[in-house]
Amino acid sequence: KQVVLPLTASGPYKMVFETGRDDSFRCLAAIDDIMICDGVCEIPAASPLHCNFERDACDFQQGSTNNIDWTRRNRATPNRVDAIQNNIDALKTGPFHDHTQGRFHHGYYMYVESSTPAQAGDVARLISPETSGPCLEFYFHMYGRQMGTIHVYTRLSGSADLQLQWELVGDKGDTWHRAVINHNITDNYQVIFQGDIGGFLSDMAIDDITTWNETCKVFGGWGDWGNWTDCTASCGGGIQNRTRYCDNPPPPYGITCVGDDDGDMADTEQQNCNTQSCPVDGGWGSWQPAGACSVTCGPGTEPIERECDSPAPQHGGKQCVGPSMDTQSCDKGLCPINGDWSPWSGWSACNVTCGGGIQLRTRLCDNPPPQHGGNNCVGDDDGDGADTDYQECNTNLCPVDGGWSQWLPWETCNLSCGRGTQRRIRTCTEPAPQYNGNGCLGDPNGDGTDEDSRPCQIQPCPVDGSWGVWTTYGPCSATCGPGTQSRSRLCDNPAPSNRGKDCPGDVDGDGREEETRSCNSGAPCPVDGMWGPWFDVSPCNVTCGGGIVVKERLCNAASPQHGGNPCAGDIDGDGREVGFDVCKTGRCPVWDAWGSWSPCTVTCGPGDRERARVCDTAGAEPGAACPGDAIGVGVDTEEETCNNGPCPNEEEDCSTQGCPDPGILAGQTQEQAEEDGEEKSDNTALLA
Repeated sequence: KQVVLPLTASGPYKMVFETGRDDSFRCLAAIDDIMICDGVCEIPAASPLHCNFERDACDFQQGSTNNIDWTRRNRATPNRVDAIQNNIDALKTGPFHDHTQGRFHHGYYMYVESSTPAQAGDVARLISPETSGPCLEFYFHMYGRQMGTIHVYTRLSGSADLQLQWELVGDKGDTWHRAVINHNITDNYQVIFQGDIGGFLSDMAIDDITTWNETCKVFGGWGDWGNWTDCTASCGGGIQNRTRYCDNPPPPYGITCVGDDDGDMADTEQQNCNTQSCPVDGGWGSWQPAGACSVTCGPGTEPIERECDSPAPQHGGKQCVGPSMDTQSCDKGLCPINGDWSPWSGWSACNVTCGGGIQLRTRLCDNPPPQHGGNNCVGDDDGDGADTDYQECNTNLCPVDGGWSQWLPWETCNLSCGRGTQRRIRTCTEPAPQYNGNGCLGDPNGDGTDEDSRPCQIQPCPVDGSWGVWTTYGPCSATCGPGTQSRSRLCDNPAPSNRGKDCPGDVDGDGREEETRSCNSGAPCPVDGMWGPWFDVSPCNVTCGGGIVVKERLCNAASPQHGGNPCAGDIDGDGREVGFDVCKTGRCPVWDAWGSWSPCTVTCGPGDRERARVCDTAGAEPGAACPGDAIGVGVDTEEETCNNGPCPNEEEDCSTQGCPDPGILAGQTQEQAEEDGEEKSDNTALLA
């Protein structure tokens, strides 16, 4: 790989090439052909790419940051093979064959495998060797329901920057597509193909990568015209077509050939053919009258003729077949017919049943009716074609149906309480039935009277109550020992109503009576144990400041009997429970500060002195004593020797000067010894 670096040094300089190795021993670096140019260095153009992956990977390299690599393969991808074997079209992804050699060969291509361990979002980069040329052409295959994205980047020689030139995302069908990129880069560069996996069904592939030293045609090129189709007619002018396809070369994906307006990648043209005239056979024209009808009215015949002119025979066509003369029926209209009456119809029903009415009969002028200018029937003066006759009927008097009179007043109720009835009547007299007229409506027995009734005195009569039957005795109130059981009856046979009397003995008027009897199951009832009172079993372990006293209680307030439960908490069943309680919770007494020393018992020579302190029991635990006060006197004393110096005329026994007096430490004065003694809070004596 050639590298060109601009140098900015203004004076003499040295160049240092440095390399190192990583954890692998396969890390060989080399340099060669170092040249320093005065001015701009010229970089020879790199070789164009012409890679179909048939022999090898054409020096393409995998990206160093890949999650997954591109793979060189022939035939179908593994995912595609699995889908074919399981006959599941929806799971197909990746190509079935390469682009270079096609379906029935075993050509190679590069693809990204999207199945496990790959996952959605993984990236695979394939980096070309350095190349040149302003146009990049390649073929790609993107087929699968979860198809991801192919990006194409370029990187200038000696640069780390990537420039996006082309990208496409999603399923583009089960076919190889051509892509062309006119990037117009004049320096050497590398091409980086990046595949972003979209999911499990996202096998993407590339093949036939080429760079050209000229700008590529963006549109596809038309192939040669095909043969003309057969003419649609053998004479008289027909049409024939021919077709060419946008495949020389095929256009890049998403683009078509110039003039392919519908985008079907095909172009068709047509021309006229067999324009010579066709033979025309003669055809008869329509029949035309050729004479008068043979009659003046009614049906007859007349002559007709026709010409061979529809069409006339032409261009060697045949003459008409058949006669040119013939006859046809003719009709001059129906002849006149005079009308005649049909027989009379029967008499119609009388229009009334009594009191005199009319009935009719008719006849029509239809035997035959007047036709074609014939005369009407004789007597049909109005020309309506009908004649009517009438006579009287049912002249007898009409019957009169009976009608009810108004209701008479209501009669007296038949009962003083309870549900009684009262009635009223009416008569069939308004009018009375005559001349075989019907009786009044609702008079079934025909006696001419009608009766109506209604309830009266509807206030109920008093009903005294009466006891119903006793229920059976209920269960005993106790499952053990003596108890009671009861039964009851209700005042409901009948219940008192309408101010009737309550049942005999129903003092409270609740309509219920109950009686009770004793019962006994014969078995004694279980008795649960109950704890007796607590009592101390040991004295308090301290005299003040809070201690512990041991207590005990027995399960004897009620001993468990007849299967009763032991006392609550008596886990071991020994009938005893031990507990603890706090005691002597008052504060402990403390000694007050020491009092002052008493005067020495002598004025000269060795003697004694003492001091005292009192036990402070205010607010303390009653009966408690201060520490060391075994008999509880409440007072503590201490004494020590004292010496006010030798008595007059007394010889000194001490052979060494400076010995301290009794009770005085070395280096102390008498006053210091007394002060130190006052600060003591216990009974410790000073050692001289």
